Amino acid sequence: MRAFFTQRLDNNEELHAQLERAKSDMAAAQKAISDRERLLKETKKENEVAKAKARRMGEEKKVAETKCKYVEREKYQLRKELEEL
Repeated sequence: MRAFFTQRLDNNEELHAQLERAKSDMAAAQKAISDRERLLKETKKENEVAKAKARRMGEEKKVAETKCKYVEREKYQLRKELEEL
């Protein structure tokens, strides 16, 4: 009878240890999920910022190209006027 109770106590202790390991593993998994969600959110924000910056740079490029064309036309006009003088 004593051996039976000793074995049951050992089994309970082993089950308790397994439960504690499972709790620890679960906590680590939940933290990993939380960290990944945070990183995903940060990455999405960074992507939005990068897209906005790319759009702005595209618009600035168009403005610069338009100014360049205007300057080229003005330069051509001034050369023409200079030749007429």
